[in-house]
Amino acid sequence: MSLMLQENFENFVQSKRPPLVPTRANVEISKEAATKKITQLIDEYRGFGSIATADAALNIKLFETILREHHDLAIKAFISAHYRQKGLYTTKGIVFEHVIPVSSLIDLAIKGAASIDFLLYPPTCNITRSSDKLLTKTGWASTTPDPWYFFRRYIPLGIEIETYRGDPVDLKNWCVKDHCNYFNLDV
Repeated sequence: MSLMLQENFENFVQSKRPPLVPTRANVEISKEAATKKITQLIDEYRGFGSIATADAALNIKLFETILREHHDLAIKAFISAHYRQKGLYTTKGIVFEHVIPVSSLIDLAIKGAASIDFLLYPPTCNITRSSDKLLTKTGWASTTPDPWYFFRRYIPLGIEIETYRGDPVDLKNWCVKDHCNYFNLDV
């Protein structure tokens, strides 16, 4: 067996997988595939109950990967992010930030509090690296004090936020409903 295994490795040629081109058609294909797989992962995770298992942990990692890949294709490639730090008009040296952290999105989904549509198009924001570092220092890098009023985690940063179209955002009062209305999403 080891000789056959060695031959297989020696004759191995790496496949060339073309990158997924960000087109509207590919976004729809991604949305359909992600919706199907996320629904399956939520159902499987709920079946694990409160038992922490390797299967449950892998399930969460798959969920996270699917969300991040879809966000890169459907959001980042088309509008860069839903929101941006005011005055930030470049994509160089910036951080693409999930305003509601992905781990919180997954928890909301498992609890049935967020629609698949919302999970696929959650609030994202481009912020400076220095603002991202400050977010980490405040303790809000991977959690949120209030997922409904999701921008409240940015208040300690002392920054202003606007939509990708340049409309101002009230950090204290802009909420999930405002995001969904602005971007025509189901909650």
